[in-house]
Amino acid sequence: MAGRQLPVLAMWTDLGIVLIAFAATLAVSALSFHYLERPILAIGHRRKY
Repeated sequence: MAGRQLPVLAMWTDLGIVLIAFAATLAVSALSFHYLERPILAIGHRRKY
């Protein structure tokens, strides 16, 4: 990975964008688990195999 630079937070708005993106990621993952994954897991736990 020669020649790559690490991301730089040059301004406070950059940090704000990162925090908003992080919060949005957590919200989408929580909704996905609650409305998609948990019902599918419940179906799997009801079945015997």
